[in-house]
Amino acid sequence: MDDVVTIKPVPRGLSLVDLFGEEKSINASIKEIKLLEHVVLLEPVE
Repeated sequence: MDDVVTIKPVPRGLSLVDLFGEEKSINASIKEIKLLEHVVLLEPVE
């Protein structure tokens, strides 16, 4: 998903919200956050 502005934890993974307010829930956890590179790496959760 491009242009994500919000990442919220939800019971079964993460909720992502983009610039236009579109929300998508995914079964994943945060693996790594690189603040200087503006990167959030996710890994699947089973």
